[in-house]
Amino acid sequence: MENFKKVNHTNQATSFVALLKNCLFYTLLFFTLAAFVMLVLSFIFFKLENPNKWANLIGKISLYLPALLCGLINSRKSRQSYFLGNFLLGLTFTIIVFFISILYPENTAQPIVWYLLIPLITVLGGLLGIKRQTKARKRKRHR
Repeated sequence: MENFKKVNHTNQATSFVALLKNCLFYTLLFFTLAAFVMLVLSFIFFKLENPNKWANLIGKISLYLPALLCGLINSRKSRQSYFLGNFLLGLTFTIIVFFISILYPENTAQPIVWYLLIPLITVLGGLLGIKRQTKARKRKRHR
């Protein structure tokens, strides 16, 4: 049992200032990952006959996949405040994306539901990134 020691975390990781710093850092990571995913998907779909048909799908994947990855990385690094930290992170993403979409209204005609999925996706990524702290049970094989 010595292999599985309890990890003591300080309250500094859950303070509002620490959560805000994490949100700002992961926002930069989000936009970097989103640009990378968008470029890769654009190069892949550009080879098709009608790439304009897939533009909406590329946009959604390049928005939600980085949000999921940032939520997963955030929960792996912080090891605390999985729900609150990732919800605040997703809310930050949503606000920024919403204001960008207001600047370009002719290019984005998405319903508000698509914007509200961003915090849910980051919380889902945070829940997927939780590390197990208990020992995995070994299953006996029946022969």
